[in-house]
Amino acid sequence: METLEKQSESLDAPQAPGVEGADFSSSRQQSSAEAHVGGTPLEKQTDGGTDGARVLPLRRLRILTVVAPIAYLIVVEILSLLILNPLLGNREALRLFVIFLLIVAGAVPFSLWIFSTIERQQRSLAASAAVLDSVHDYAIFMVDAGGNILTWNPGAERVKGYRADEVIGRHFSQFYTPEDQAAGVPAANLQKAAAGGRFEAQGWRVRKDGSRYWADATSTAVKDEAGAVVGFTQVVRDITERREAEARIRKLNDELGQRILELREANAEIVRRNRQLAAINTAIVSVSSALDLGEVLQNIVDAARELVHSRYGALGVADEHGHILQFITSGLSHQEREAIGPLPQGHGLLGALIKEGTPLRIPAIGSDPRSYGFPPNHPSMTSLLGVPILFNEKPVGDLYLTDKLSAEEFTDEDQELVMLLANHAAVAIENARLYEEVRTARDRFQVWNEDLERRVEEPTREIERYSKTLTTRVLQAQEEERKRIARELHDDTAQSLSTLLINLDVIDPHIGAENETLRTGFQRVREIAQRTLDATRALSHDLRPTILDDFGLVAALRWFADEFMRTFGVAVELHTEPPNGQLTLEIELVLFRITQEALTNSGKYAEANHTGVQLSFPDGTAKLVVEDDGKGFEPATRRGPTRQGGLGLYGMHERAELVGGILEVESAPGQGTRVTAIIPVAAEPAMVGHEGSLGNETC
Repeated sequence: METLEKQSESLDAPQAPGVEGADFSSSRQQSSAEAHVGGTPLEKQTDGGTDGARVLPLRRLRILTVVAPIAYLIVVEILSLLILNPLLGNREALRLFVIFLLIVAGAVPFSLWIFSTIERQQRSLAASAAVLDSVHDYAIFMVDAGGNILTWNPGAERVKGYRADEVIGRHFSQFYTPEDQAAGVPAANLQKAAAGGRFEAQGWRVRKDGSRYWADATSTAVKDEAGAVVGFTQVVRDITERREAEARIRKLNDELGQRILELREANAEIVRRNRQLAAINTAIVSVSSALDLGEVLQNIVDAARELVHSRYGALGVADEHGHILQFITSGLSHQEREAIGPLPQGHGLLGALIKEGTPLRIPAIGSDPRSYGFPPNHPSMTSLLGVPILFNEKPVGDLYLTDKLSAEEFTDEDQELVMLLANHAAVAIENARLYEEVRTARDRFQVWNEDLERRVEEPTREIERYSKTLTTRVLQAQEEERKRIARELHDDTAQSLSTLLINLDVIDPHIGAENETLRTGFQRVREIAQRTLDATRALSHDLRPTILDDFGLVAALRWFADEFMRTFGVAVELHTEPPNGQLTLEIELVLFRITQEALTNSGKYAEANHTGVQLSFPDGTAKLVVEDDGKGFEPATRRGPTRQGGLGLYGMHERAELVGGILEVESAPGQGTRVTAIIPVAAEPAMVGHEGSLGNETC
């Protein structure tokens, strides 16, 4: 009975609001009250024991412990009056004994049931307390309706630094920052929890030592059976590390976005460089494939018009007074050009570019005050891009482009590309002019030669030597320009692309494998840069292979044969003999250029299945034979440089003759082609000018 009384006292002790039967006098019983998280009173939960019996509400249990014994005694008394008294009569002792037995028979089972109910209640409280005591990552505590702390779990002590005896009974606002306290945040949070049943918020909280941490706090209203709010459960978690991690992630995302932007800019720069390389290639082709001035001018204006996608183009050459001497057009038919009439006189915007010598970009020609108007039958034109062609800072021509096809006006990039093309076009024009001078002089000397040959043999030889010297200067200038461009491509463009690849390799480890889109875009940028670098190096080698200077003719021929097979897919059978002595650089360069031109012509036009190159050195000569089994041609139709072709063969003949050699071309339609060059190697070098030989010139 003493145990029952103690348990009854425990059950009748003062209770926390909304938590019937929970005694907060001890820390374990204080922790057990946390089982109300979510607003479910403890007495409504099921027992955690094995019997699964229902835990009765304590109020109902109190009523039952009072009413049941009284009801049972009333029943016993009724039985005594109605049954025992008539049966036993005056035997009072026996009647009392029977009544005692009836009371015992009812009191003992009832007492056992009461004890088992109390034990289940105690086990439920102990289980709840054990669960809360095992939680160390969350601060879980209860406050009453006014915000005063009622319970405290070990997790709360770990998170906030206070022991239970230091905070029980104090207001929970002490955990907020002074700023939040002044703003009334604690009371407002309780009001929101009471109104909605639950309220979650994040913010700064203060520990016992004064340090701050970023907390995720959930307040849940606890209501009694009538639905009135009697308190709140508080679940607080320290998420400072998570917040810092999220901040780091945001920072990394920002850095990643910046890297993506940089990669996009790098990709745009690569695209721009590719267009510039295309412009360079166009200019180089003009320099290498044509020497006739009219053809060079036409090639330049056609390339410029295609480069910036303009409808019309023109290239004007003016004298020192600004009068246009030549005006080459592109995009106009022959009939349209004839209908326009004579050459322009250099008035209006054409004259402005000639006089000012600076780039000119006009969105609408008609609205510019300098516009002079169009002659009759002239097609309508809107936008204009004009660029001067300068050689050694002196004007040699002007490029005019009108009506951009893909936009309303020309852009800065268009202007930059055309200026880049103009820089190389200037070299092409100057080389063509020089060649024209040489050809004119050679033709003039040939006339003089025919007149003077019979009279003065020695002056004739002097004239021939002078003609060769002039031609040599042209080839020197061409080889010097090839070497200069090749060196610029190798030292500037290729190095810049290599630096870009190195920077991409540095960035590569910092790009996470989980971002597939960025990884794919990055690899695509790197592949484009690598392809551009390979193309630049190949172009540099085509212009002036360093292997010729470094390792000699045989190695250069092997290299070019491999390049030819990779480019055209045609096998090259190469047979070489070691030279009897040391070949001069002039001889090596002539033999290499003839091989290069012959194989290139075969790859482009012959449609051959097999090609062969033989180099031998019989009787103090170098004999070079290049042949293929292609479709062949009629050599008589290729006897000189014309608009229909012949420049390659003409150049090979000139190179052979300038070192005292000969070149023969044997071909017929359907019977392949055979090019034979015989160069004396014992004679003194003939390709010598006032600036040095063709093989060891400097740029």
